Amino acid sequence: MEKSDKIILFGLGLAVLIFVFLALGARNKNATNKNILIINGEKIKVEIADSPSERKKGLSNRESLAANTGMLFLFKKKDDYSFHMKDMKFPIDLVFIRGNEVIGIIKNLRVPDGDGYIANYLPPAEFDKALEINAGEAEKLGIKRGTIIKDIDKF
Repeated sequence: MEKSDKIILFGLGLAVLIFVFLALGARNKNATNKNILIINGEKIKVEIADSPSERKKGLSNRESLAANTGMLFLFKKKDDYSFHMKDMKFPIDLVFIRGNEVIGIIKNLRVPDGDGYIANYLPPAEFDKALEINAGEAEKLGIKRGTIIKDIDKF
C-alpha cells in the first residue's frame, strides 16, 4: 500500500470517527451540563423526558437518583396529565410547573406496595412541565406553590 493510500484511509477513518462522535452527542440530549435548573439559588441537573416513550419510562426501574438531580418532563401543550409510580424503586417529590412557576407539589410519592394497584397522581391545574426529584428535596429546596424556576425556559 502506498503512502498516499494510507493517508486517504487514515483520513476516512478519522472522518468516520468524528461523524460517530458528533451523531452520538447530538442524540444524547441528556449528556450535557446545560440541563441545569435554578431553584431558590440551588442548581438542579435534569434529564429531559420530552417524547411519549421517555415520559412513559420516566425514572422507572432505576435504583436511585443522585442528590440535586431530577427528571424534567416537557409537554407541547398545557393539560392535566397524570403520573404514576409504575416500576419505581424509590420515593419522589413531583412538582407541577406552568411556564416557569410551580403550581403544585405532591411530596413523598411512595413506591407501589406490590398489591398490583398503581395510583394515578393528578395536578391541581393544567401544566406544561413536571419535575421529579428525590423525596424530601422539594422541602429542602424550599419549593412551594408560586416558586419561580430559573432557566427552565431554555427547554
